[in-house]
Amino acid sequence: MSRVVREYKILVSCPSDIKKEKNLIKKEIEDFNRINSYENNIIFRFEDWKIGTYSSMGRSSQEEINWQLVDECDMAVAIFWNKVGTETKNEISGTIEEIERLLELNKQIFLFFSLRKTESSKLDTDQLDKLRIIKKKYQGTSLYKEYNTLEKFKELFHRELNLYVQKNRRKFQIESSAMKTFSSITISRTSLQEKVNQAKKSIFISGASLVTTISTSFTNCIDNGIDVRLLMTKEDENLVNECSKLSYANKDELLSHIQMTKKHFYEIDLPDLLQVRCINAVMPLSLVGIDVNESYGKIYVQQYLYKQDPALCPYYVCHFGEKWYDTYKKQIDKLWKDREKIDFSNCKKIRN
Repeated sequence: MSRVVREYKILVSCPSDIKKEKNLIKKEIEDFNRINSYENNIIFRFEDWKIGTYSSMGRSSQEEINWQLVDECDMAVAIFWNKVGTETKNEISGTIEEIERLLELNKQIFLFFSLRKTESSKLDTDQLDKLRIIKKKYQGTSLYKEYNTLEKFKELFHRELNLYVQKNRRKFQIESSAMKTFSSITISRTSLQEKVNQAKKSIFISGASLVTTISTSFTNCIDNGIDVRLLMTKEDENLVNECSKLSYANKDELLSHIQMTKKHFYEIDLPDLLQVRCINAVMPLSLVGIDVNESYGKIYVQQYLYKQDPALCPYYVCHFGEKWYDTYKKQIDKLWKDREKIDFSNCKKIRN
């Protein structure tokens, strides 16, 4: 019998001297999934940069790891022993950049420091000095754990993961029930603004009301000649009715959102590169395609649930790479071809 299970990606972030702990984490995740996933309707997925990224050129290695992997993870396990890792252009090390990036997104970080003994001849004094700085930095802003044996680490991580699930059981239940028939992979709740800033060629956004775009700035796109296309559902009573059913939203308030979005785009004096169109289709979701003219582009979906905490609204990444391009580009092109230009003259009635 099939059922809906929500997947959460756990990023294991650590310098190169951490190896055995990664294997223990992977085994613990596999054990948790086998024993507990059915009861909780969740499954955890082990991720690290070696298995979760593909080769690419044009950006720094850490920027590529952030784009391909870190931003799509739901939580992280960060471990330090005798090293902090290789410095990036933004942080003292790649691991620290990944921690800080996820902290900004309010993600769960399991932080560990190893006290295991090692030969003094293998120690790098510069790395040790940086490690002391890092440890001092996180002393006052986080609750981290220390261990002196691999057995102790295994015990610690087992307890931490299970305790985290117990404490957040209600959150997991809400997110799993909200998924309904969706089965795509969850991604991090990175802001729409950050996704927009990452675009290089084009952006495609659609949804019932595009409410999330109201506070979004497209200045960077416009300045760099990036094509931006926005589609919203028409203010047709039957369409709005269908949207309200599928998104659990109040029909009148949903219509108000559509009008408010239209008013917003009317007032900002649209540049040529930012085009807004109406579509004769039911679109209760926010669909975000970044770099839709690039075969490695990505498409994101946010399920908008009426009067629900935005942090609990599920996000999905459907496909990326050539498979994404073949599957979704034709659909996006068809949606845009079937659109109708918005008559912003009618928005004057909404302004007051």
